[in-house]
Amino acid sequence: LHLSIRRQRQMCIRDRAEGVVVYARTGCPSSTQFSDNTILRECGAGWGNHLVIDHGNNIYSRYGHMRFDGVYKRVGDRVNKDEIVGLMGNSGRSEGRHLHLEIGYYSGDFDSCEPSKSFDFVVNPAAYGF
Repeated sequence: LHLSIRRQRQMCIRDRAEGVVVYARTGCPSSTQFSDNTILRECGAGWGNHLVIDHGNNIYSRYGHMRFDGVYKRVGDRVNKDEIVGLMGNSGRSEGRHLHLEIGYYSGDFDSCEPSKSFDFVVNPAAYGF
């Protein structure tokens, strides 16, 4: 029972569709998990530790505000639907542990050595089965 509760508290993030990781931001700390993050709020362009996954046809997903030690994938990794990609956290411009899931179109390129880019526009995740 104790292990089961611990796993639930970690709040695993599962990828919602097959794709390839094109951006990974790590190294953003958080001051706490359950209230306003007060340190390095602009880290990762405000998204904190996060992944961007290319699903083809210029459709991308962003999983933001991940835990400091909770980004499990790297640029170039192929991910499958429902595969665990990381842990929910409170990094970046965040008011408490949560997942920022964003689905959108982007016509440019991502470079993990540069600040993260916003999508050209975002869409309702439900329209894409997310």
